[in-house]
Amino acid sequence: MRRIFAEPGDLAHRSFAGHTLLVRDELWVAEVGEGNARWLATESRTARLASEYRPRDLGGGRIEYGHHALDAARELGEEEDGYLTDDADGLRVWIGEDAFELEQTR
Repeated sequence: MRRIFAEPGDLAHRSFAGHTLLVRDELWVAEVGEGNARWLATESRTARLASEYRPRDLGGGRIEYGHHALDAARELGEEEDGYLTDDADGLRVWIGEDAFELEQTR
C-alpha cells in the first residue's frame, strides 16, 4: 500500500521554485493541441475515472495532470493514446506516434 502523506525527508517531498511540495501537490502541463487535449480529457480511458484521476483540458491545446492522473495514465498500455513515458527524454504523453513533453508547473 502506498502512503499518501509523507514525512520530511521522504522521497515524496520535492523542491519547486523554493517551496517544498508533496508529490501529490505537483501539477504537470503539456501542449498537445486542442483536439488532443479535448480527447484526453473526455474520451480517453482515464477520462472515465473519478475527477482526480483524469487529465484536465486547460483550453488552448493544453492538458494538465495532477499526481493521481499521472498514476492512472501510467497504467495505460503502450498501444493506448494517453500513455506516459518517463525516461532520459523527460516525462511525455503519447498520442499516436507523437510525444508531448509534460512540464512541472507546481
